[in-house]
Amino acid sequence: VDVLPVLWKGGWGMNWKERAIRQIFFECKRCGTCCQEPKIVDIYPRDALRIARRFRISMRLAAKRHFMRHPKDDERLTLRNVAPCEFYQNGCRIYRSRPLICRMYPYLAGPTIYCETSTGELPEMDDQDVIIKLAKVTNLRILEIEDYLRYIGAWKDGRFTS
Repeated sequence: VDVLPVLWKGGWGMNWKERAIRQIFFECKRCGTCCQEPKIVDIYPRDALRIARRFRISMRLAAKRHFMRHPKDDERLTLRNVAPCEFYQNGCRIYRSRPLICRMYPYLAGPTIYCETSTGELPEMDDQDVIIKLAKVTNLRILEIEDYLRYIGAWKDGRFTS
């Protein structure tokens, strides 16, 4: 399979609602390409907590073992070992506890998509229905989804931005 990076229509920051709907219907083939590409994996506070709980260790120990300061922003963390991801060995070892950015791959995790995806026709959905369905497929709370979408500039005042 040829996994050339694909920039979505107009690049990152455009067509947020379309990207979110595509995320809902995305069926991961679990090829592991996204887990093996060298890149930054942002770690949000709730991610760090989920990972610490997964290994039944303290946040301090989890931070020491698995996280480091973001190279572009001292206020944020990233996963320490990502080329390949330290948690990927013939599949994700922390799938149920994986970081939010991994849950949002491929359409809402960054501008580049490293796997084959469908570009077919999408159903009409209102913004709140999209959020509810995103929460269901990512196994996250609605507030977590909205916080993340606000962070990436996709959500404002209870609706998708353009």
